[in-house]
Amino acid sequence: MLYDAKGRPISNRAQKFLEVATRQAANGEFLTTIDRLPHPSRLLENIGETIEVFDKIAEQIDVAAAINDYRSGVASMSFTVQSSIENSERAAWFQDYLDSIDLPDLIEQALEARDYGYVVLEITSWKLFKGKSAPRTIEAKPQKWFGFDRDNALRFYTKDSPDIGENVFIKWPNKFILPRHKARYNNPYGKGLLDIAYWYAVGLNGNFEFMMTFLEEDGRDKWVVRHPRGATNDEINDALNMAYNLRNNGVAAIPEGNEFDKKDVTGRASSSEAYTKADELLSRKILKLWFGTDLMMQVEGKGGYSSSQSGVQIRGEALSSGKRIAQAAVHELFRIVTELNSLPGSDDETITFTLVHDEEITKEEADRDNVYMSMPGVKPTQKFFLNRGFQEDEFVFTESQDTIPGAGDPAGYPNTSNKEFLNIVKNKHPDVTFSGDTPPVDMIRAYELLRTKKKA
Repeated sequence: MLYDAKGRPISNRAQKFLEVATRQAANGEFLTTIDRLPHPSRLLENIGETIEVFDKIAEQIDVAAAINDYRSGVASMSFTVQSSIENSERAAWFQDYLDSIDLPDLIEQALEARDYGYVVLEITSWKLFKGKSAPRTIEAKPQKWFGFDRDNALRFYTKDSPDIGENVFIKWPNKFILPRHKARYNNPYGKGLLDIAYWYAVGLNGNFEFMMTFLEEDGRDKWVVRHPRGATNDEINDALNMAYNLRNNGVAAIPEGNEFDKKDVTGRASSSEAYTKADELLSRKILKLWFGTDLMMQVEGKGGYSSSQSGVQIRGEALSSGKRIAQAAVHELFRIVTELNSLPGSDDETITFTLVHDEEITKEEADRDNVYMSMPGVKPTQKFFLNRGFQEDEFVFTESQDTIPGAGDPAGYPNTSNKEFLNIVKNKHPDVTFSGDTPPVDMIRAYELLRTKKKA
């Protein structure tokens, strides 16, 4: 039997609407007097650091490059704003609103959640857009200022309330947005990639330091000093200092009787090779962590071209987690604007923001589409071309395919030569021109013509 806060029993019918498995109810769950959940990172616990250490990891050159490349890849995607109803005025309003703000910057800030586990975005300024109040500036705030309580609620720990903090969404409604990456009940802080990348970054820095020491000391040519027999220790030390100056400066004053010989360093390629292999291994780990693959890392003589091509394809799939974070942040932005204003359209419609990854069309995809186009009774619709990355204004749908003779034939017009077919097209559509005397009867060439037109 469960009881409410006043000790009254809760009926079995009402219990199904309650959350039962909680920290407060679990046996053996230790709860401190401070209403703040510690960060569950094993790394932070082992090294005795706070989440601020992630900032240092993000500055490591390989990690920083992966972060910047990933965020730029997601932020550069095109987007669509769609509604559950056709010709939605509300969807058009949100489309224009997103065009009026720095959306790529907002997406890149939201993607901090993938690196740190979570990020707190605050709406710091507002503007009047088409007669409605809408956020003008949205800024990411330091994670160290925030935490989660026993109820997994986000709290801002202020100077006035450093232990308990303020419940962010209760005290400041419609003010903050909380993007998170793989957050769970047992870990409301989310899973940050910088937490996993710590030792890889330390290894890369240590390996770089080793290589610099090797180049400075072991990699230099060696000098051998021959001093006269019976030389005192002071004379030997003076000769060694002269050799040191000669190595560093290239010139030295040598007393008569001393000889200085340079010995070229040989047989130390193993140290350099060890550095190269370690650097490549750790860099690949970083790439695999951020992009889900290390195939984007081209290695000369090891199938670099094919690796990079495969990497680009897999990278498109790996961007899905970043897309979900960015789309969730924009949807929360839509909710805030909708709650504060009376927007055009219906409150019953659902507005969806979607990031679209513009992928290259492969030969296999073109062959598949050609099969569909060749099937009797099948004709492409406007949606068919839009799903393949083309824009609405790239096609003029003036006539149904059913009215074209031989529409079900792969060549379009059976029993006609290319030249005859070209004359038919020119007579029917005098404004249509083709390069050469061969019309684009297959989908591959049609895609090539359309892509060329699009780039021009």
